[in-house]
Amino acid sequence: MSFGVVVLGIGFFNVLYVDYTRNVLGATPGQFGLLESLWAAGTILGVAVVGQVAATLPKGKAIFGSIGVVGLLMSAFFVRPGLLGVGVIGTLAGFSTAFLNVPANTLFVLLTPVEKRGRVTGVVNSLVNVSSLVGLAGSGAVAAAAGSAAGLGLAGLFVAAVAVVSALLPGFRELEAVDRRLREEARGTPVQG
Repeated sequence: MSFGVVVLGIGFFNVLYVDYTRNVLGATPGQFGLLESLWAAGTILGVAVVGQVAATLPKGKAIFGSIGVVGLLMSAFFVRPGLLGVGVIGTLAGFSTAFLNVPANTLFVLLTPVEKRGRVTGVVNSLVNVSSLVGLAGSGAVAAAAGSAAGLGLAGLFVAAVAVVSALLPGFRELEAVDRRLREEARGTPVQG
């Protein structure tokens, strides 16, 4: 559920980011492409790092920590960064998203029975798509009222708040317990409790 709410904020980001970089900063298509490439490069580097620490990485903390970091990075748009600042934010956010995507996908595969995986994937994708559409639809009103930079900053604070609240919910403790059990089983350590 938390992921669907995060995607709502990301939907705002996806629209407002393009508006901010292209219309406010006047980025050329080449500059915009470079900014997108920096995000991708950060993600690739993040995946390489996650791959090195995945066995010991507490997945719940990585997932919600990543969401919080991305939210805080998005909130940096309140200061109206230039193209260089946007590139730095994108690279760091891309790096951080690896700490969401890799553990979340790992847990999905490990915890979803094979015979139900297709149906669960369909439900998750539907939730993501609906949340994204709501975010996309609402972003125009936010941009008109507050401007793209403020809208990006607000979306970032929203995403960071979702990470904090999610980490306080009982489901987070359950996720941590399951992840701890899976890591102990992988190490061959007796499972406690």
